[in-house]
Amino acid sequence: MLDDLQAPTDWVANTSKYGEWMQIDTGIPIKILGIITQGRGSIFLEEWVSLFKVEYRLVNDLRFTIELPGTFSMTNGLKKEHLFVTPINACYMRIVVLAWNSTISMRASLVVTSCSLCLSNADSLQGSISEMACMCPRGTYKYTSETNYRALSLVPGCAQLSTLADRMLHTYAATAQFNITTGTVGGKGAVTFDRQASQYIDGGPYTSMIATNGGFTAVSVVKFTGVPGRYERIYGFGSEIPVNHFSLRRQSWSDTLGFQMSSDTYDCRVYSAPLAIIQDNWLTIRVKYTSSNKTLRLSVGINTSSVECTTPQNDVILNHTYAGKSIFGHDACFKGTIAGLYAVDTALSEAEIEQVVAEMYASNDILQTCTGCPTGTYGTEEGKQSVASCQKCHRGKYNECVGANSRDMCISCENGKYHKKLGASTRNECKECSCRKYCPRMD
Repeated sequence: MLDDLQAPTDWVANTSKYGEWMQIDTGIPIKILGIITQGRGSIFLEEWVSLFKVEYRLVNDLRFTIELPGTFSMTNGLKKEHLFVTPINACYMRIVVLAWNSTISMRASLVVTSCSLCLSNADSLQGSISEMACMCPRGTYKYTSETNYRALSLVPGCAQLSTLADRMLHTYAATAQFNITTGTVGGKGAVTFDRQASQYIDGGPYTSMIATNGGFTAVSVVKFTGVPGRYERIYGFGSEIPVNHFSLRRQSWSDTLGFQMSSDTYDCRVYSAPLAIIQDNWLTIRVKYTSSNKTLRLSVGINTSSVECTTPQNDVILNHTYAGKSIFGHDACFKGTIAGLYAVDTALSEAEIEQVVAEMYASNDILQTCTGCPTGTYGTEEGKQSVASCQKCHRGKYNECVGANSRDMCISCENGKYHKKLGASTRNECKECSCRKYCPRMD
């Protein structure tokens, strides 16, 4: 129950004394990079372990216990990541308590190596251990748009909602579970939310520059399951003080969806038509606010509703970006599955929105992709990281065909002509020799 601070579920020692321990059994040998610890939740926020050491072993025999050098500490009950100097291989990890605040009580999890998906059309060799090993094909390069640098999105294969910059961090909170067996047809799994366990994701704080960047767009692919919950949230981004709130939710127990943007100074809401929610079916939900005309639009499948907001929406700072629950806590948590969630502080074009939807259904990475080099260029090698690596033809040659993607498609200039610059793309860029000069043929 790491991250669920609303429930008191955690490990509590039978007696608070030096040397009490909690052990995690991984079941199989696994490479462990570190450990995450957290204090107790609910009304017991003053209870946490302030100092501990770590012991580990591969077999269930205390004679083979190894103690990590040094100790680990906490100054409060907030979640903290402790990375080891050197990764270890173990089946059993034991946290041995050396000091505590109030009562020996804690939650913990392991930071382990895991297999993450490469970009949709990238590949890596077996045994790769870093994202840099994911190679874009020849003639393409890894691309992230200016817009996507600012966007929030579910990370493929994980129960994590974050920007691209925050992906390698463990500052987010998540009790929901990624399930490889769920998801859309042709997809690679999805995140499941159990209302009974109050499961959710919190991507952390986010500044949404709605006014500055011209709007807001949110796209989600979701499936409602089980018994409907009153005002259950697909997502709720916001802050309680001051009140800033974006939310997509079920209206009471009905089959209607509602989206709301509100603060202390404005409130704008739009509702879907009845029967928008079909239990146990995938729904594609698009929200778009355009600052220039103050229009807020909600689309569920092919059905669209829109309103004109009375007051322009401002730039806002959101303390929480929840998926699966409300920032206010009194509405039902989401019961179902989310295959994709993307939000950005700009009004995307319809073509851009549909591209996001397509990537969600295929479980591809929305924030970055392998894209083809510009017309007139080609990638000399696979695995390029920027458009600057897309090479043009050598001096003395040009691309005769649009979309050339290999050196063989560069054509030599005719006899007596040459290129003044690297990267010529048409025959007209083959220049005549100047007076009293001559040019040997340049192949």
